[in-house]
Amino acid sequence: MHLFFMHNFTRYNEERGWNKGDELLKSFAEHLKSYSAEAKIFRIHGDDFVLICQKQINVNLQDFIDKFHLNEFNMNVSYRIIDLNESPIESLDMLETQLL
Repeated sequence: MHLFFMHNFTRYNEERGWNKGDELLKSFAEHLKSYSAEAKIFRIHGDDFVLICQKQINVNLQDFIDKFHLNEFNMNVSYRIIDLNESPIESLDMLETQLL
């Protein structure tokens, strides 16, 4: 499971508007799909994403920053991997704990 956290997305919405914010989120999710065709992608907490796939993928966060011009809005992206074989998540509470 790959967790992607967008930081300062509120500022993007404030400066560009809700419609542009929605477009950014959709584009971000589409970009995530390019990493793994079989992956399941979920948007959580408004501006964060979970990508679940069989194999670990290699992610270059700078690609996201450059592709979406996040520096222009003082935004950033962070990323975490959770191996579900080693740390199974069996409830929403367990997922919430991992997201913190």
